[in-house]
Amino acid sequence: SKIQENILMIVSLDIDEIKQHLGKIKRDMCEEGLRMEIASHDVYKIKQALEKTKQVMCEEGLRIETASHDIYKIRQVLEKIKQERREEGQRSKIVIQDIDKLKQDLEKIKRERCEECQCNELDQCVGVSMDRVRVLNASWNDPAKYEFYSPERVLNSDPSKFWMTKGRFDEWVSFDLGECCKLHGVSLLWAHGENAVRWRLDVSNAEHGPWNIAKIFTGTFEQFPRNIQFHLDKPVATRYVRLFFMEARSIVVKVVQLLFI
Repeated sequence: SKIQENILMIVSLDIDEIKQHLGKIKRDMCEEGLRMEIASHDVYKIKQALEKTKQVMCEEGLRIETASHDIYKIRQVLEKIKQERREEGQRSKIVIQDIDKLKQDLEKIKRERCEECQCNELDQCVGVSMDRVRVLNASWNDPAKYEFYSPERVLNSDPSKFWMTKGRFDEWVSFDLGECCKLHGVSLLWAHGENAVRWRLDVSNAEHGPWNIAKIFTGTFEQFPRNIQFHLDKPVATRYVRLFFMEARSIVVKVVQLLFI
């Protein structure tokens, strides 16, 4: 009987431990179930997020496809505009060529009419009288040195006096013949060794231009001696004359005397 009681006590203790152990297992299973439930919820949320992402990507793909289509259409429009501009450029080129041809034709008509008017004027013009000629202006006319370098000195008969340019290039002196005259050329007396090797004779119907080139003269000192007559290819009718010295033989040009012929 004593032994049975001891055995029952031991078995009771084991049962309590087993009950405690089972209780612990039960609690662990509950916690594990909760974690699994939470995990399942997270997986569901992840699935929802992935589905939303997929939907967004589909919409984005659609937008990209639409944008690509729009870009293609824009390229077509730009290509069309480019083609139209090329055609417009060709038309403009043709128009410019036509305008250039018209300008040339008008210039030719103008020259022919000018030559015709020139002939009519020449018939009515008189020869140049040096008594009526006066100096209009000059490229260099320094009042401080006017007494020594006055352009009026070229109209004097005194060979010791002269008009001198300021530099070697692009100097000029202009004259008024007093009335419309038939001009054949000009006679120049240079200072020794100080002549122009390239110059032109300009004419105009107005005191301040515009000036038209009657003739360009070029040559060396040997070809242009101290006293030489420069003749135009044909006489011109003009009132205003300008001698434009483009290049001097030395540092300056010195004109001692001038006569229009």
